[in-house]
Amino acid sequence: MALKYPDILILGTGRSGTSTTARVLHERFGVCFGHSKGMLQDFRGEMVYEDMRLKAWLERCIWGLFDIEEWLRRFSELHEDCMAPLTGVKLLRFADLSAEQLLALKPKLIIRTRRPREECVASWERYSDMGRDWAEWYYDQAEAKLEAMRAQIFLQREHKQFAYTTITFSTRCRLTDEQVEDDIEMVSGDLFEEARRR
Repeated sequence: MALKYPDILILGTGRSGTSTTARVLHERFGVCFGHSKGMLQDFRGEMVYEDMRLKAWLERCIWGLFDIEEWLRRFSELHEDCMAPLTGVKLLRFADLSAEQLLALKPKLIIRTRRPREECVASWERYSDMGRDWAEWYYDQAEAKLEAMRAQIFLQREHKQFAYTTITFSTRCRLTDEQVEDDIEMVSGDLFEEARRR
C-alpha cells in the first residue's frame, strides 16, 4: 500500500486552541482527523479531535520504538477507506518530535496555536489536579520546544512545499469560528480549492 501523508498538522500546547482549530477544519472544510471511535474526549466529554491510536504510535516514535515511516504506514492503514478530501492530525506530543521528523510527514499546511501563558496555566490549573507549578512547567517546556521547532522548520522552509501559520487565541479577544476559518484560508493557498475539486 502506498503511504499516505497528512495534509494538515496542528501544533500547540494543551488549552491553546488546538481542538477549536481542528473542529473548525472538520466542520467547515471536511478535514478528517481519524475515526470517531478512536477520538479522545476532554473532561466535558467533548471530542478533542485527537485519535488515541495516532497518539500511541507517535509516542512510540518519541521513545525510539518506531520510526516516522512506521507511523506513516499505520496512518495510511487507518485512512485507507477515508473519503474525506483532506486529512489532518492534531497531537500535543508533536512538540517532542524534531523538525526533521515532523517534516518527514510532508504536510501541506502546519498550523501553530498559541494562547497567553497565564490563560493556559489558569485553564490547566482549573481543569486538572496537577496544580499550578506543574501547569507552569508544562506550558514553559512545551512552548520552548515548539518555538525551537518553528525556528528549525523555517530554516528548511525554502526547500519544502508547505504553508505555516500561527493562530492566537485569548479570552480577552475571542476569535469566532469565521475568524479562525479566514485565518486558515488566508495562508492555505489552493489547498482547500483543490480538495473541493477532487
